[in-house]
Amino acid sequence: MAADNPETMFTTWFCGILDLRSGVLSWSSCGHHSPLILRSGGQVEKISTRSLPLGIEISAKYATNSLTLTPGDRIVFFTDGFTDAVDGDDKRFGDDGLEQTVAILRSLPSQDFIGKLVERVDNFAGTTPQFDDMTALIATVVARKAAQSAGP
Repeated sequence: MAADNPETMFTTWFCGILDLRSGVLSWSSCGHHSPLILRSGGQVEKISTRSLPLGIEISAKYATNSLTLTPGDRIVFFTDGFTDAVDGDDKRFGDDGLEQTVAILRSLPSQDFIGKLVERVDNFAGTTPQFDDMTALIATVVARKAAQSAGP
């Protein structure tokens, strides 16, 4: 993508693989906001590892990281439209605004969570037009997949 890119176009990307038996999430983030982890014990964890977006530099290196999710944990994926939302004074909602809002909404059922998150950002922005989409996903770890027996 970066080899023939005179317009300097780029894309952010987050890719993860969840091992359903161990709960280990392995991921790589290329310029994209990393998800927030809502631990069943009440903590909100911010994964802080990020690299260059895809398409910026041919020789960019992208690390793989991992963490373990346990039953009851939730993970929130989101685009930068949430953090880049601005109000009438050109103040950004920002990472802190998003993290605080997620912490407040954390106990809502998944089917209500995203709608309330968008509503909070919309209330912040008021009538100010926004320049980016807001896309989010929340997933809850219900249980781990049982190991299959080897047979007789």
